[in-house]
Amino acid sequence: MMSTADIIGNRSALLHNETIGIQVPCGSFNDEHIREMDRLMSSRQAAASLSVGTSTVKRWADEGVLPCVKTEGGHRRFQKSDVETLRRKQTGKDEGEQSPVTRWLDLLVADTPVQTVVAELMHERANLGSWWAVAELLGLVLDALGTHWERGTLSVIEEHIASDRLARGVSWINQALVASREGPTVLLVIAENDEHTLGLSLAELVAAEVGWRTTWLGRKTPLTMLDAWLDDGDTHLVAVSASRASDNPSDLERQYRELREMTETRDVELVVGGSGAWPDELPYGLRMQSFKQWNQLLSEKIGVMG
Repeated sequence: MMSTADIIGNRSALLHNETIGIQVPCGSFNDEHIREMDRLMSSRQAAASLSVGTSTVKRWADEGVLPCVKTEGGHRRFQKSDVETLRRKQTGKDEGEQSPVTRWLDLLVADTPVQTVVAELMHERANLGSWWAVAELLGLVLDALGTHWERGTLSVIEEHIASDRLARGVSWINQALVASREGPTVLLVIAENDEHTLGLSLAELVAAEVGWRTTWLGRKTPLTMLDAWLDDGDTHLVAVSASRASDNPSDLERQYRELREMTETRDVELVVGGSGAWPDELPYGLRMQSFKQWNQLLSEKIGVMG
């Protein structure tokens, strides 16, 4: 697997890393910033300008991707110049060429054979050096697809076809990967009432590359059915994904409580991820904010277990 330095040294990876940006922590909100209020944007305004969801903008702010300040009430505010700089990098205007996100959008919206999608995925893996880096890029692509649908620049049918085309490509690679027979097992589940599985498929891809065995329960699996499954003692980690369509905090709070009871009593690790409205504070388990973080966690766990 390539090191971070190797990835940054690769031209295709550089385009992706420019999209990710330089980490600059959120600052405090002071009198000088108050005088500049007219040049500040809310998370929603920044998301609209960048053609991504608000959850992505907030994650970028927390990770230092997009510089921000915070009001006394804890709300993030962004300089218009910082948002515009990131937008230019995303669209490839700085180098006069198409950004990776735009290129993938064009590929998926067009009548592209699944074999071509698979070939492009393998090409990205060769350039970026790991599946977690590819998953980070595709996460941006999914955000952009959702935003185009919300704005009406893509129809529901077009968005579904594009998402399905990518899902088929990712599924083909997941099936082709040789799973470890000796590695620990992660149980992959979609939150109740959520229909979006592509994010979890990308998480499966990352897990398989690290050396984990995966058991896919997918969507429409009542959480109450996990009790019997976990009793066999073969599961080391439960990963539950909720897309931004899961926007009911009280429902995800209920699901988290049930998951916590089932996993903590059996000493099974619990991870929740995706853009859904999971609780901010988790007494047990971890909240994954990125595929990079997911990769790091799995690598550390398998290192300890090995």
